[in-house]
This record gives sequence, C-alpha cells and structure tokens, in this order.
Amino acid sequence: MKPTSLLLLLVLLSASPSSSDCRLLPDWLVEKVTWPAEVVVGTSESSGLTELILTNGLLSRTFWLGNFADPDIPGIVTVDFRCHERRASLLRALDPEAVVTVDGARYPVGGVVDDPAAGSRAYLNRTGLRDRLRADPDAFGFVGYEVGPVRKRFGLAIC
Repeated sequence: MKPTSLLLLLVLLSASPSSSDCRLLPDWLVEKVTWPAEVVVGTSESSGLTELILTNGLLSRTFWLGNFADPDIPGIVTVDFRCHERRASLLRALDPEAVVTVDGARYPVGGVVDDPAAGSRAYLNRTGLRDRLRADPDAFGFVGYEVGPVRKRFGLAIC
C-alpha cells in the first residue's frame, strides 16, 4: 500500500464517528415507535427560567416561560426545536409563537421578542440569549399551561 493511501485511510477513519457516538434509531416510517410522548418541566440552567419541553422521541420543542425585562408581562418563547435523529437544532431565529389578525391589526402571541441587533436570522446565537429577550407590550402574553391526560372534547360519531 502506498504511503499516501494509508494516510488517506487513517484520516477517513479518524473523521468517522465512533459507534458510541451514534444512537441507532429505528426507522419510524416502517417500524413501530415505542418512545413515549412526554412533557418535561424544569428550570433552565442557562436562563434560570421555567423550561417546558414537549417531545415525542423524534422531535422536541423547548420553551422558556417567565417575565422578560418586564415583571407585568409574562411571556413564552421557543428556544429550541430539536431533531433527535440528526442531533441537530432546527431553530434558526426567534419569532412570536403565532400572529393573530383582528380587524386588520396584527398582534404577536407569546409576549417576547429577541433584540434585532443580535445578528443574522440564519443562525440562533444562544450566548447571552436570556439577556437579549425583551417583553413585547403589544403582544398577547402567556397566562399558563396545564399538563394532563387527553380529554374527549366532542362527541363525534366516526363512520
């Protein structure tokens, strides 16, 4: 074997992930998924705010709940949207959770905005994120949440 071939082989082997790094996930399109859907509530280590995580084993969405620079306006903001198969965050920028239009006026939902001077919307820089978030006085704020079993809301007959 030539020395350059051996060097290339060593470089390729060192760049490949080890088996301990790879979590082999079943293909959820063809195999039965056994991961439970969960709601995890705790305190964020980076922000000190209440953290609410919704996950189904494939994706998870992380919210921060709290008062952002205004104690009278509670807010909620998505700070991560993660694909567990790829081990990657899909979130690139912060936006309102929704926008409602009433009589032609647009109102953001969530009550939190990111500082526009934070930089590009192509990449979410989480360094100092808690300090950049501001309350939006024109937005619908966050009132609360409830975790419980799924309840039947309507008595619909299924044909």
